[in-house]
Amino acid sequence: MLGQVSNCSDGDLPRDTASPCLMNHHPTTSHGPPFTYRLPAADDFRRFLGVASTDKAPPIAAAAATWGRLPPLFSAAAMATELMRAVQYDGYGGGAAALKNGGGLAEYAVGDVKLSAHRPPEVSAAEGAGIPTAGLTALYGFNSVGIKFDGTDKLANILITAASGGIGHYAVQLAKLAGFHVTATCGARNLELVKSLGAEEVLDYKTPEGAGLKSPSGRKYDVVINCAKGIPWSVLKPNLSSRGKVVDIAPTAWDAMTAAVLKTTFSKKRRFPAILAPNQKNLEFMVGLAQEGKLRTVVDSRFPLDKAEDAFSKIMEGHATGKIIVEM
Repeated sequence: MLGQVSNCSDGDLPRDTASPCLMNHHPTTSHGPPFTYRLPAADDFRRFLGVASTDKAPPIAAAAATWGRLPPLFSAAAMATELMRAVQYDGYGGGAAALKNGGGLAEYAVGDVKLSAHRPPEVSAAEGAGIPTAGLTALYGFNSVGIKFDGTDKLANILITAASGGIGHYAVQLAKLAGFHVTATCGARNLELVKSLGAEEVLDYKTPEGAGLKSPSGRKYDVVINCAKGIPWSVLKPNLSSRGKVVDIAPTAWDAMTAAVLKTTFSKKRRFPAILAPNQKNLEFMVGLAQEGKLRTVVDSRFPLDKAEDAFSKIMEGHATGKIIVEM
């Protein structure tokens, strides 16, 4: 259920000196289910203070679907309206793309300069919201296996599972930019979309070949960026090259146990969780790719703010293509 939303004037905006900057949101998206954006209407001049709780202390806008608590992280496309430390994004076009804690459907929230990057005019607000969480998560999957995107990467073949999802569709584009031969799995309705993002081979995950992760050209994978859940090691292992690695974006407890066993037995084929370490450098790298037209954000659907609960329900149902936007 959505929390209560209260208006507040500019004078009521927080002055939290422990947090670097105050951001005026454009769209936002949560990390982990549900992934959503929020876009303000052009004639909306209301001021909201976003906080990561449903406390009743005014002024407050506790705006998110909750299960007794808010999702842990949100990303945002924002205008930096006030400087708390030494970085100023206002005044040279665009806005900011940032990771922050809570307040994902509020207009104002305090963010950390170290987890934000300038969003140039060429990068839309929707792209600015998608990149900090889903885009960076995809990038961390590659970083986890030492892929640098500097032309020195020597691995040849990669598999992306759940390739049409919020993280997967970024992973396909990054794999192509790194020079991989890309095989991907997704639902039948998204086969052409995933091809358009850069995959050479696309499998319907419901077919025997897709469920078995078999490359149509018989290739073995040097890397698997696994954005799906529930794929056992017995299915992954025979499809890997001699030193193939599987990076789990959302590992289960069983995946973690498998990873530990493979490590302790010195297996050449490995499985491990993505290493998530948000930083400004990586965020700037991703925003730069979007600015150059090398990375795009796929939008599944849009909801008005008063239907935000429907947006959360849709993402929890699964099988969204790219991102879901909440417009205000």
